[in-house]
Amino acid sequence: MPKYAVPGAAASMLSNRLSTYFDLTGPSVTVDTACSSSLVALDMACRCIRQGQSSLVSAFALSS
Repeated sequence: MPKYAVPGAAASMLSNRLSTYFDLTGPSVTVDTACSSSLVALDMACRCIRQGQSSLVSAFALSS
């Protein structure tokens, strides 16, 4: 990590920053699996609903 890096500015914190900005509650997870991230995120969201952990989920994908 660079000497003067800003804490919380890593890409892995993006989901938490968006949750805070939009005042969303519950878990927020950043998924980074190379080329299958969107499919894995969708699978995690579906499992969360099926297992009764949540009644509403959001899954977003970004390609860079």
